[in-house]
Amino acid sequence: MGEKLEIISNTYLSLFVYSFRSSDIEIINNFKNTADEVIVLNQNYRCASNILSKANHLISYNTNRLPKKLFSDIQPKFPIKCDDYEDTNQEAAFIASKIEVLINKGYKPNEIAVLFRNNYQSTKIEYQLKKRNIPFTTYGKLKFFLYDEPRRMIAIYKYLNNPNDYILYRQAIPIDEAIYQHLIPEYKASNKKLLDYLSECKYEQVSSKAKEIRNLYNNISKYDKSKLFDILMNLLFNNSANYEKLHLLDLRDLIVNNELEHEIDIINELALDNESNDKVMGVNLMTIHKSKGLEFKCVFIISLNDKIIPSNLTDNNLIEEERRLCYVAMTRAKEYLYLSSADYHYINGIRKRLRPSIFLSEIN
Repeated sequence: MGEKLEIISNTYLSLFVYSFRSSDIEIINNFKNTADEVIVLNQNYRCASNILSKANHLISYNTNRLPKKLFSDIQPKFPIKCDDYEDTNQEAAFIASKIEVLINKGYKPNEIAVLFRNNYQSTKIEYQLKKRNIPFTTYGKLKFFLYDEPRRMIAIYKYLNNPNDYILYRQAIPIDEAIYQHLIPEYKASNKKLLDYLSECKYEQVSSKAKEIRNLYNNISKYDKSKLFDILMNLLFNNSANYEKLHLLDLRDLIVNNELEHEIDIINELALDNESNDKVMGVNLMTIHKSKGLEFKCVFIISLNDKIIPSNLTDNNLIEEERRLCYVAMTRAKEYLYLSSADYHYINGIRKRLRPSIFLSEIN
């Protein structure tokens, strides 16, 4: 005799969402064929009714699912917000300002979450929160600005204004410590400009780069600062594909488009933050996958764009899986839900215009 099966729809279903963990939605769909009785527990005790209603509407587009409709008796406190921004810079700035408003209304930072499809999407949010002195906590990765590559990139930007700063040169071009210890006293005794001295030093890995940089600065009148920065980035990172692969173009975008001449100190502070800051109960920054099973009073889901979520517009199975993923993200919110998209993103190192996600039209 088959066993009686109880399905708690919005909890157990999430256990079978992620195919990359070898999960299969058919497992739960087939339970009904072996059970004497299926009891659907369809009351949601987390989300305000308007949030749950929109999430239900989204997931109804999936054909490979158990028929059900969850309901909530929790009265809404806020309407669901949905905005489209020109680019990810503008998106991050406006979301950080909205978070600041919520905190001023009495919400604690750790009652707020910003959810995104991929880890690299947190870069500009981190910057904008730091700019407003709002604490934040990242999950599943280091804070972006604690990685070596962003720190090098910041050093290169600072180096633009001071090509004779030896420490900045060493940060921009990592030098073996033993070589560094030899070069310092020799440089100080030489009375030469830094690039002249380094171009003539006996260490080829140092002198070759120094010669290229010196030639660049000899022709500096040809370039504006953003162009010079890009040339240095291509020169000092092995090639542009290297930092594009690492999603550093989001940081490059911040540097050349956000008047960081006056705000580089914020970037420096982010790069100097230590791991103890993660113990601060700050705004939660995490991927949607990491948010599974959690709940927050206020949730922002950012960059809801085609080719990000869903990442593939031709594979229907993938679209259904990512629709479930979006459903999971929406139902993390208890009181406040904000959805956003941005027209321009960096995709494989190229600034591209992306349409708002098909999921947004389905939600609305």
